[in-house]
Amino acid sequence: MILRWSARQQAVQALYEPVHERLNRFCRARVRGEEDARDVAAETVLRAYERFGELRAPGAFLAFLFGIAVRVIQERERRGRRWGLFSRAVAEARPSPAPGPDVGAEAAILYDALARLPEAQREAVILFDIADLSLDDIRLVQGGSLSGVKSRLRRGREALTRLLAEAPAPLPSSTTTTRYDA
Repeated sequence: MILRWSARQQAVQALYEPVHERLNRFCRARVRGEEDARDVAAETVLRAYERFGELRAPGAFLAFLFGIAVRVIQERERRGRRWGLFSRAVAEARPSPAPGPDVGAEAAILYDALARLPEAQREAVILFDIADLSLDDIRLVQGGSLSGVKSRLRRGREALTRLLAEAPAPLPSSTTTTRYDA
């Protein structure tokens, strides 16, 4: 029994290791808080490990893993809506989950614009442009046809371009102010 467990761990680790950074980028893009993104990634890996026997072929691991991540995020969103976890007073009292100055204002503007896209388009853009999944892998994650994925990706990019054009320009990070005393 121990050998089977160890072999399973090694098999999951061998498939997960090359894609773990892509999963982390996807989670950070879909879930704004760093801690929440880590939670989603950890829950995804746990479920992938538990359901590893359902994987049909090692080549399908990427779609298998990202499909689980999408469902974990959807479950968290549904759970939050159902239980009404949001409280404006609590949210305003908490430190901002916005990226720090080292991340840059551009990233904050991008993530705000991404959040305004319809979910299927946002997911397609993030999977392709941030997590580096192929169109076929995105089709496996999202379902539907390859032309549907291409359409969601194109529409999402067009909408994102419009939203970013409307966004205010970030202030330069190295601005200096000069004080003139009269």
